[in-house]
Amino acid sequence: RLVQAAFPHVMHCAASLLHNRKDTNLQNLGAAETKLLYILHWIILDAAEECADSDYEKGIYHTSPFYYLFSIPSITLFVYLFAPLCHQIKESDLQTFRLENGIKIWQAMWEHRHPNSPCFTAHAKPKPRDVW
Repeated sequence: RLVQAAFPHVMHCAASLLHNRKDTNLQNLGAAETKLLYILHWIILDAAEECADSDYEKGIYHTSPFYYLFSIPSITLFVYLFAPLCHQIKESDLQTFRLENGIKIWQAMWEHRHPNSPCFTAHAKPKPRDVW
């Protein structure tokens, strides 16, 4: 739950730094941008599986398949924050050892499609509404 609670804060920090980078025309990612993007990539791509493995080792079992997924508002916030900024990140920025895993996210964003990650491809069940 800590990772899910921290996710919006990490997104806001990373988006703010990328927006400032856009305004100053910096060519390379700085140390702060690199660390925040690394954390963001880990949260999106790896955190759910690592948390599930950790809970399993402790004997904690969750029956809901959605327990480790992010809420729809969190994913919506990611899209709203990073879709306008995704072209500020270049493929060459992601060639470092720490950020190379994030190419899965940004390649999809550059191509205007959803990343192939469980948090972006999970099924959502609509709430039934009364028809008038």
